[in-house]
Amino acid sequence: RGRGAGFGAIYAAQGTPGLINKWGEGRVKELLDLVSTWVALSSGPDTAEAFCRAVGEVEGLQKSYGYSYTNGYSETHSTSWGKSGSHSYKGGSSSGWSSGGSSSRTTSSSQTYSENFSLVTKKAILPSELTGLPYASEQNDNICGFAFNPEVGAFEFDAPFLSHFRGLPPPRLGPMPLRPDRDQRLMPWTREDFDRLKLKPDPDLIDAMKTTYDEMGGAL
Repeated sequence: RGRGAGFGAIYAAQGTPGLINKWGEGRVKELLDLVSTWVALSSGPDTAEAFCRAVGEVEGLQKSYGYSYTNGYSETHSTSWGKSGSHSYKGGSSSGWSSGGSSSRTTSSSQTYSENFSLVTKKAILPSELTGLPYASEQNDNICGFAFNPEVGAFEFDAPFLSHFRGLPPPRLGPMPLRPDRDQRLMPWTREDFDRLKLKPDPDLIDAMKTTYDEMGGAL
């Protein structure tokens, strides 16, 4: 109903576990589904996983390659020698000897390189990219994070923070007065709110309001 009436809101939270603890898992899932633009700074594991799941996956080519190199060397040596002699009854003798050797060396090498491409899907942003972001620092005056909008996509940003606001011109209007502490808690709608906004509540909405007030210990 709020979106159909042009209602918009900006909400900030430390992380999804705190929202789930306050509102319940079902309501938080519905709330995250309605987010138009999500800005995430350094986050815990659960919040980082929810952000990456909202961004989705991408499809692309994955390249894998292999390289191998083989080098071989062998060396062979051989040596031979011999001696011979002869004698005669008439007198006289002869003798002789011989020797020889050989050697060989062999060297071999080979190398192989291969490339393969495959179509794969993977998370567009990994949760570790959010959990590994540095905290905003006043000394460095830097704030970084990721933003996601369905029409724009997801992107990482890194920008100065305090210096940006210090460089703005003085405000034309004075600061707005702070509301009292009793107004810091958002209360469910009452019958007076429906009359003031000229809305006609249906039975289901009235039952939901009664349930909310009963949980708070009040009366509708």
